[in-house]
Amino acid sequence: MKLFVRTLSVESWPTTEGVVKRSEQKSRFSGRLDYAARVEYQFAVDGKVYSSTQIRTRGTSTRHEFDSADVVKRYPVGRKVSVYFNPDAPQEAYLEAGADFINYVLIISPAVFALLFGIGFIDCIRLSRSISSSRTSRGG
Repeated sequence: MKLFVRTLSVESWPTTEGVVKRSEQKSRFSGRLDYAARVEYQFAVDGKVYSSTQIRTRGTSTRHEFDSADVVKRYPVGRKVSVYFNPDAPQEAYLEAGADFINYVLIISPAVFALLFGIGFIDCIRLSRSISSSRTSRGG
């Protein structure tokens, strides 16, 4: 929930112009092959230069090579970018703001699973009571 709130708050942060200094795709094997876009950019706030690699609040790691390749393609070296920065801590910055489909899935999924578990649990209790009641009425 905290990440979701943070994701929504980034949209209201001020922006400044930055420039992409490095943009590459990385892969890593840790039980499975994962891909990530690594985009480093620089920007200035109140005359001080900052550097960041944060693209969006939920990161860019994925199991699909084309997803991270798309991010690298969107942010080539030398490209001027709009950077969202935290006005209280300018070193915290992102290139993309706002919630996307995955953010909503991450926030809603636990509630859906809890609801389904609760429904299943209630059905088990009802079934158990029904069986008990039928045994009692048959004299068993």
